[in-house]
Amino acid sequence: MTTYRTPITTVFCIPETKRFGFSYAFEGMPPHHVIKSCLTLQDALDHCDPHREHVWEQSTASNVQLISRGYKEGSVMWRMTRYTVAELAAHRAGA
Repeated sequence: MTTYRTPITTVFCIPETKRFGFSYAFEGMPPHHVIKSCLTLQDALDHCDPHREHVWEQSTASNVQLISRGYKEGSVMWRMTRYTVAELAAHRAGA
């Protein structure tokens, strides 16, 4: 089994516009992808976690609402961060 780094997903509020956004970043790196145009917290979650695979926790940062550092065990994204393509194919083939 191979373990890959999991991006940290952050859902935040922009006080000036009263809109929500989300970003993806690896630990210690600048955000890779940022969206700042969601009308509600639910809109932001629907965009960044459409299949509800993230494990969310409340954040203590002032403008950050939720933060995810991993995926639900057994979800597609969880498997993709733990197995190589060959391991996934072997698992699918029943080997």
